[in-house]
Amino acid sequence: MNRRTFLRRGLETGGCFLALSGLLSGQASGVSRAGGSRRARSLRFPAILQAEAFASAGGPDARYHALVHREGSAAEKALLTTPFPDQEVARTFRDQGARDGGGVPMSAWSLRRVPLVPQPDRRVRGSRVRLVVEWDGWRRPRDLDSLLEDPGGRGVSVRFGGNEENNHHWDSGCIVCLFSCPGGVVSNAHYTIRDHVRDVTSFSPVSDLPPDGTEVTVTLELVQDG
Repeated sequence: MNRRTFLRRGLETGGCFLALSGLLSGQASGVSRAGGSRRARSLRFPAILQAEAFASAGGPDARYHALVHREGSAAEKALLTTPFPDQEVARTFRDQGARDGGGVPMSAWSLRRVPLVPQPDRRVRGSRVRLVVEWDGWRRPRDLDSLLEDPGGRGVSVRFGGNEENNHHWDSGCIVCLFSCPGGVVSNAHYTIRDHVRDVTSFSPVSDLPPDGTEVTVTLELVQDG
């Protein structure tokens, strides 16, 4: 499958689609809703899987970026990268009715190594989001938690945080974070920033994923308001 066919297939969705001409030029130029009275509740777009890069990444920001805009600073360490910008995901989900539930404050990050203070223990509380990945040759779509090993045993439950007000603090491009985070558009309510600092768990890809560079399709579905 050539790149143009891949992008066209990845843009199709029952609820929303990205403008094809924008993605082919390297930028997502907007989102349109399909016709009909039912309000759009999902986004579907192309991405690149890079499980080996995720598993081998080092440093304090390793192994917690699940889905990142390909131009973000965390792209080389992410499990999945996409041409769809993080800010566009946040804007579109808010248009679809997503609520952030108060989010995780920026102080959760800045105070993450300070004992006893409560902010690093805050969990994302917004609308629930389901992330599904599919690719050619695999018999069925897979949820995010089926792509990862989690030694901590709590798993993944991603919720909308938005966090548009914190974009100026970093340029990670993070769309989906595996810990409750003040930066990711959506993040994992089962683990906190304090958990990350304490190395409570260290996510790793499962063994049956295809090689890095495999073209996949990601669906982010807003399944419940928080």
